[in-house]
Amino acid sequence: VLVGENNGYADTSTDSLQSYVDEVLTEVEELTGEDPYTSSMRIYTAMDRRTQDVADSICQGGQFGYPDDYFQVGFAVLNHRTGEIVALGGGRGRTGERTFSFATNARKSPGSSIKPILDYALAFEYAGITTEDYLTDEKIYWESSSIQIFNADNKYHGEVSLQRALSASYNIPAILLLRKARMAVGDDVIKQYMKTIGFDEDVVNAFSEQYAIGGASLVVSPLQMAAAQGMLMNGGVYIEPHCITRIEYIDGSQEPYVPTYTGVQVISPAAAYCIASMMEKNVSNDIYLGNVKAIRHNYQVYAKTGTSDWGTAGRQYGIPTTAIKDHWMNASTSQFTIATWTGYDKAVAGQTSYMSWN
Repeated sequence: VLVGENNGYADTSTDSLQSYVDEVLTEVEELTGEDPYTSSMRIYTAMDRRTQDVADSICQGGQFGYPDDYFQVGFAVLNHRTGEIVALGGGRGRTGERTFSFATNARKSPGSSIKPILDYALAFEYAGITTEDYLTDEKIYWESSSIQIFNADNKYHGEVSLQRALSASYNIPAILLLRKARMAVGDDVIKQYMKTIGFDEDVVNAFSEQYAIGGASLVVSPLQMAAAQGMLMNGGVYIEPHCITRIEYIDGSQEPYVPTYTGVQVISPAAAYCIASMMEKNVSNDIYLGNVKAIRHNYQVYAKTGTSDWGTAGRQYGIPTTAIKDHWMNASTSQFTIATWTGYDKAVAGQTSYMSWN
């Protein structure tokens, strides 16, 4: 029996809630070492039924039209003050139990959506950078190479404010900020930071300068991204994302199990505030709107988008090198963060399998 504490919902049916239920079952096994299918349990969760219903409707195409059957979506809704997972969108066309979830199992390139978490936050924390600083957006090269780095518009913009650089998502300033953080504290500190906020160990171990713009081996799930951005919104305190709030054994054979999740202060409240305020201006100012204009509201919203392209991997399918494969929208309010990935999981012969910039 699963119980959603937020609304008193209790049901053993999983048809419309499978994305969330799958994560709960995995979590039960990790917490107790028991099989939830054979142990008599009442499981209390943080799921909000109304939000989960909307998530399921989105995945089924009830809210938005999708360009084709191959276009996928995955997202996670998190209460970043507590780490509780409120809802999950596991993807389109999921059938059956314990199947692949684009919310929790997928690992996708975050593109520029990583910049607040990795570049700006660490520069504020360790490199003495402030929100009022300027950087020079000019021609530079990847470390120890002759490979030139470009912005998405193939232009360099000279002296730019950090706010403009973030809002317009310029690559050069982001890389310069990560370089400053690396010079200040070294790679080991940055790797430990990434590990603490939930990134996979193999991703952390493969850290390189290209991570500054979501490149190289940097891949994450929507749930990982929601928790990482949620940390910035929670004063620099990271709380492991979780569904379960309490487990009761119906036969009374054991005492109730109540998991506890202690927050970890990974960056200072001041550094977290600096980048959070900049993400709010991404939405509220008119420096560069892009897709974030769609989430403007009469309360503060904090957001960063990101894209990654196919590169050379799609050439055999006729996909242009710069065509978009992954698109992210990570947005927060004062209490909740939602990280959303949309895109193409694989190229399909004879199908478009990519998004254009327009």
